[in-house]
Amino acid sequence: MKHFGFPPAAFIGWIRIARPGSILGPQQQYLNNMDQRMLDLGGTESRRRLMAMVNKNKMDSSEVVQANAA
Repeated sequence: MKHFGFPPAAFIGWIRIARPGSILGPQQQYLNNMDQRMLDLGGTESRRRLMAMVNKNKMDSSEVVQANAA
């Protein structure tokens, strides 16, 4: 989360798909609780870069319709 800027909810969702059973209730709460600390330890810039990449690569709904029609 710190080095790549993943928000806890996105990371938990990804890891549950990639490795089901890896994150259980207490671990999920721990990751949510650690988010601010990870940002304070240098994750803010990583999160900013990640969100910029995500927003740059988003398609609007007309682009999705065009891509699906092709």
